[in-house]
This record gives sequence, C-alpha cells and structure tokens, in this order.
Amino acid sequence: MKVMIINAHLSRVMGGSEVACHINTKAFVDKGYDVVYGAVNGYDDSVEWPYPIVEINKQDQKDLATFLIKQKVDVLYWNYNKKLIWPNFKNIRKAGIPIFFSVNHVNDLQYYPKKKPYKSPWLILKHNLKKVTKAYHFFQARKMINGYIAINKEHLGLIPERFNKTFIPFGVFDEYVEPAPTPRPYVVWVASIKKVKNPELFLDLAKALEHLDMDFYLIGKAQEEHYASWGEEAEKQPNFRFLGGQEMKMTNGYIKNSRMFISTCEAEGFPMVYLQAWAFGRPVVSMNYDPSDVIEEEHLGYCSHGDFQAFVKQVESLVTDNETYEKISTSCRKYIDEHHNVSRNVDRLYAYFNESKK
Repeated sequence: MKVMIINAHLSRVMGGSEVACHINTKAFVDKGYDVVYGAVNGYDDSVEWPYPIVEINKQDQKDLATFLIKQKVDVLYWNYNKKLIWPNFKNIRKAGIPIFFSVNHVNDLQYYPKKKPYKSPWLILKHNLKKVTKAYHFFQARKMINGYIAINKEHLGLIPERFNKTFIPFGVFDEYVEPAPTPRPYVVWVASIKKVKNPELFLDLAKALEHLDMDFYLIGKAQEEHYASWGEEAEKQPNFRFLGGQEMKMTNGYIKNSRMFISTCEAEGFPMVYLQAWAFGRPVVSMNYDPSDVIEEEHLGYCSHGDFQAFVKQVESLVTDNETYEKISTSCRKYIDEHHNVSRNVDRLYAYFNESKK
C-alpha cells in the first residue's frame, strides 16, 4: 500500500504541519512502509531528504487525480488544509484512491473560519462571496473523505458523528544544532510573526519582567507587512533579542537551551513547537491557548487564559522556583514518551488507512 503525504514542504514553509509531515514521512520509511511526500509548490532539491519526495507543481494541482495515478498512489494522506480540495477530491475518489484528511487547525473543520474584518464595503462583499464559494466546496469535498485524523483530541467533537474519525497525535522532531553560548539565561518564543500570534504580548512580557536576570528571545519571520520591521524596533527593549527566522534544527537548539517556551498565540490545532519544548523538558507558558487542556492536566507548564497579569506571574514563578520547575520538566519528558512516540503513531496511522480505505 503506497501512501502519499501531501502538504507544503518545510524547506519552503516552516510551519507545524510541515514539520510533522517531515517527521511522519521519515518514520514511515524507517518502518519499511511504502510512502512518498507530495510537496505542493516544490521543495529544496539540493538537500538529500530521508524519504522519496515529488513536486506538485501548478499544473499538477489542477488535476491531482491524474498525478496520483501516475505516482501509483494507493492512499492519500491530506495535510494541506482546505486548499485545492475541490474538485480534486471528487476526481481522486472517482479514481478509486481513498482520502484521509488531517485536521491540523480548528479552521479545517469550519465552513466560515474567522478572518480579520475588512473596512471597505466592496472588500466585505468580495470576501463574503468568496467565503460562501469556499464553504460550498468544503461541503461537497468532505463527502469524499474516507477518514478524518485529529491531532487535537478536542477537535474530534467538532467532526460530525456520521464521518469516520480518529485521534492520532503528532510525533516529535527533537534533532537540534547547538547555538552559540548566550550571555544570560533566556526564555524563547517561536512562531510566524503575524497578528494571530500576538508577538506584541511577548514584548510586553519582556518589559514587565525587566527586573529578572533573563533575556527574551523571539524567533520567526514576518508574515504580514505590518510586522516587516517590528522585530528590529522591538530590540530597543534592553532584554529583548530578535533572532529572525532560523533553520529548524537551530530553532530546536534554542528551545533546548532555554528556561521555558512562551506562547501568545490564539487557538489553533496542537502546536508542534509545544511538543518540541516538552521533548527537551522545557515547560510551556501560554497566554491564551491550552490544547485539550493538556498543559494544566498533565502539569506541562501554565496557561493564563488571556489574563496578562497571571501570565507574567506564571513566567516569573518558573524563573525563580527551581523545585516546581524541575517537577514540570520531568512531567514534560514523561508526557512526550507516553503520547507522542512517532514510531508508535505511524503504525497507528498505517493501520487506520488499511482499515478505513474501503
């Protein structure tokens, strides 16, 4: 059974689902399964990747069914959100290829995902027409899906009972490159720099905790024009360091050597970077989002649920209280070993494909 995992590739887009697909594809190969990565809009072909990989160019995207037939694919594992799904899903099913849809973000299950508001009446009308069209395409496409795979257990309840569904969490990418020694201990924030990630709150945190012997490192690239020079401006804060975008293994190195990982993001799927932090025994302190309540229930850090003053106190407590810090650090490693072992999870994926493909 040949599986194709479709998504953008991490050599082009450094996001959580791209990292997860890289991990899973490599693990499929390591386990001896027949797999190929379908990289939407290409990949860095100067690198020798540890798995078979093919580019899905603009022309192929218009007729994915023919592309999959040429690649002799038996099962499609779709990780590319709701992009390109219609009429491709209809044609893929006509070709007899089962489709498994990974729910990587809450928006993947919504007909009308929340977007930033427009001020112009013309843009509002244009946006609403586009939104209705996309909703109709999703309504039609979801009938073609053989099974949903949620990476966040709380998303299972958002999938109607009439659909085949399961919960299989991401594995962890824990390879790293050791960064240069840092002059002071630090906490770290990693994400694309855009409004829904709220990087301003991380800067506010640095200002609120300026009295600590601690620096605040921000890693990420600006994804919106508003933030084009934001990082450089933020460095005027004495304890704030803007590192820009970093290669994946170097990012892991910074996480590994940090005191803790800080998140100011809005609700999404199950952030891969949380797993990377926990794999290194680093607590996560989240301002807004605790996926499936695992941070609090498994004692993996803290979530302040939007309360900035509580957020500040939680971070400070993990800087000053070493006993609590060590207990949480131990819980982090234990949780990853029990729930996010990539070898076990790809076996579960393969079994689910095999059972549900008919």
